[in-house]
Amino acid sequence: MSFRKVNIIIWVLAVVLFLLVLHHNFLSLSSLLKNDISDSGIVGLQPIDFVASAHQHPVSERQEEIPVVIAASEDRLGGTIAAINSVHQNTRSNVMFYIVTFNSTADHLRSWLNSGSLKSIRYKIVNFDTKLLEGKVKQDPDQGESMKPLTFARFYLPILVPSAKKPYTWMMMSLYKVSK
Repeated sequence: MSFRKVNIIIWVLAVVLFLLVLHHNFLSLSSLLKNDISDSGIVGLQPIDFVASAHQHPVSERQEEIPVVIAASEDRLGGTIAAINSVHQNTRSNVMFYIVTFNSTADHLRSWLNSGSLKSIRYKIVNFDTKLLEGKVKQDPDQGESMKPLTFARFYLPILVPSAKKPYTWMMMSLYKVSK
């Protein structure tokens, strides 16, 4: 074979390889658009009219529920709302929030959750009864306020949230106060 024929064969193979890679990338982009269309925040992955079966579908239909349990004390409610908002804004998963709090905090928490972008989250407010801890937790005078009842809420999750299936994500705001 002459050098010219080898050169032509190499060029043809390179062009075919390039077209195969281009075809593969185009198809994977097309399937990515079909599957992940629910996240419209990413630039470049907006719905495209020429993709035949691209349709938007709710996240809850395509994924199983991920339970996120979060303890919300009155003095750390702003941090709790920020954490919920962060999870809500940065995930495409079907998240169900179980917010463990005291009865006195529930109304204030609902007012936060029913305003702004948090209206669309799925949540259930669970009242933590401190009577569950009676006789089980000894108060240490040296620890003072650091022994908050919500610290122990995670040990009672099967009682508090029986519908939450394991595995679940447990989030807890820092319950310790910084001394000034």
